[in-house]
Amino acid sequence: MTKVKISIRYKFLMATSFLLVGSVFAYLGLASHVFTKDKTELVYDYNRNYVTSISSDLSNVIDSSENKMKLAALLMGVPGSRELTKNLFDKESNIASLFVSKDFKTFPRKLFWEKSFYDAYGIVEEDQLQIIENHQNFPWEEIQKKGEHLWALDWKRPVPLFAFAKVVVSENESRRQQFVVLATIRLDHLAKVMRENQLSDLYLLNRNGELIFSGESTISKEGLAKLLPKFNQQGVKSSVFSFTEEGEQYLAAFANAKQKRFTLFSRASKRKALSVVDRFIYRSILFASIVFTLAFIVAIFFSRNLTRPIEKLLDAMKKVASGNLSIAIQLRSKDEIQLLADNFNHMIGDLRASRKELEEINHDLENKVKERTAKLEEQNIAVKEAQEALLRTSRLAAAGEIAGRAAHEVLNPLTSILTRLHKMEDRLQAKEKNEMKLWDDIATAWKEDLSVGTEKLFSEWSKKSSLDNSKSLLEEDLENVFYVKAELQTEVKEIHQDLGFLLNEGRRINKIVQSMRSLNRTSEDKRNYSLGELLKESFKIMADSMDQYSISYSTPEDADDVYVLVDKDEFTQAMTNLLRNSIYALKKTDSEERKIYADVEVLKDKVYVYVGDTGSGIAPEDQSRLFDSNFSTKPSDEGTGLGLSISRRFFRSFDGDLELYSSELNKGTKFKIILPIVVHQGRVSA
Repeated sequence: MTKVKISIRYKFLMATSFLLVGSVFAYLGLASHVFTKDKTELVYDYNRNYVTSISSDLSNVIDSSENKMKLAALLMGVPGSRELTKNLFDKESNIASLFVSKDFKTFPRKLFWEKSFYDAYGIVEEDQLQIIENHQNFPWEEIQKKGEHLWALDWKRPVPLFAFAKVVVSENESRRQQFVVLATIRLDHLAKVMRENQLSDLYLLNRNGELIFSGESTISKEGLAKLLPKFNQQGVKSSVFSFTEEGEQYLAAFANAKQKRFTLFSRASKRKALSVVDRFIYRSILFASIVFTLAFIVAIFFSRNLTRPIEKLLDAMKKVASGNLSIAIQLRSKDEIQLLADNFNHMIGDLRASRKELEEINHDLENKVKERTAKLEEQNIAVKEAQEALLRTSRLAAAGEIAGRAAHEVLNPLTSILTRLHKMEDRLQAKEKNEMKLWDDIATAWKEDLSVGTEKLFSEWSKKSSLDNSKSLLEEDLENVFYVKAELQTEVKEIHQDLGFLLNEGRRINKIVQSMRSLNRTSEDKRNYSLGELLKESFKIMADSMDQYSISYSTPEDADDVYVLVDKDEFTQAMTNLLRNSIYALKKTDSEERKIYADVEVLKDKVYVYVGDTGSGIAPEDQSRLFDSNFSTKPSDEGTGLGLSISRRFFRSFDGDLELYSSELNKGTKFKIILPIVVHQGRVSA
């Protein structure tokens, strides 16, 4: 007898463990990837808003200080100017001191000094003026050349303080005179904001790239020099980016202000910002371990209940093979294994009766042999040998038959269990109920007729059908058999089509994610596609959702010969975002006419695609914020506010655009997509 190497129980446990572990790792990988991307974009937006807000505040401070510096210089020589200047700057909380120079060499004259501020930090007026004039690179040439300059002071105090020099021209009827007005500007508000921000480090630079203030954080001169080209890009006021310094990766943003007179730069450690992802993975692994342990324990008990009846059958077969025919198996599994056990017990009974008959025959033969002469003694021995050989043959035949039936009956439930793991049971349930019943009726009728004899079977086949007198029962049964076959072939074809659709959707999902890695980069996988085919495919993807809410749709018929240069997956994602919004708008309306449509208009080298619906429309106060990130009129469990923003970014990466064309409450909404044409009616666009 062949020895079992791996039992069914262990195979079941290994398959269950593999599926559980694979599912957990797939979930953790996908969740970590998506969470990391979302968190990165959030940090980018936070840094951008952070530097933009502070740059706006700093611009206001410099503008206010600059105006008062001019006014203070122009008041010099006016009767009562000192009192006027004092009153002017007593109300100015940002200017700590003010000096004026007429010779562009020194600052002999003081216009204002906030004594309480400097006393708080132990600085007297002479020390402060010496700090300013003894600066080793005092920018007189820069001030004369550009008319102003900002630079850092050797202050070493917790409140940011920098110097701002401005050339002021005074003209009257008699003469024209120039002054250099120097103000030391304190930024108490900036210091407070920086203390409250625990995530990002903030740096203030002047137009020459010199570091004016950095708080408690530090950055190397080499690292700062590598970042200056990003700050000085033509036409860029603010942007976000990532960089690496000394092995540490940072997520950063900058904002230029006052015609790039100064730049605010903020950076956040990616490791620190994404630490929450690590905590999420740790907790997910802990939770998954608990779930895996519970599932494994359940699988152990289930597999034990499944294999215990089979083990009983195997033990009984071994005993029968050794000659014990008094055994009987009692099972209550109420499945195919119990049926197999009943057949097994029936066969054991037949073998027991056969052996009893053989023993009686042997007893009679022995009595007759004793009465016979010695000449028949040799024949009696031969008969005994034949009887023993027959008994061994019967035992082997019975054991072989039992083994074959056992293998057959065990294979059926095992195959059914393994196959059910891969079948789409819900979809096949209806067809299985009808077609398998038809097949079972045919097989049962043939089996009953065949049990009487082949003549009975042939006789029944030749009878006329009760449903169609022109056909025999055999023809009717064969038509039903081929009908079942055709239905199964149709179902297989539909499953293949569904799998193809799901595979295409799977590839498109893989592509959006990969593209979120960086929403600031445009895709490089652009090709020429027919606009009409793209629109039809996008509507086809959302067709199931539209049918669910009885929504009709239409696509243009004259757009197949218009070709555009796009990334197919990104175009499809952008279009389905628009269609999904239209479906949501139509769900909320009670109108009987529920329709989504697309129209195309070609003008010179551009094509305009209008996508509209007859839904609930958009409120006027919300129309200006449609493309803002994180803005949505949907509930939080149905929308994130990123769909339209991402869609417009995709269309702009194709050198096109997305706009709201029109919207009216309870009448519908229409969007306009603009794309450059590559080929139209055989003509290549320039």
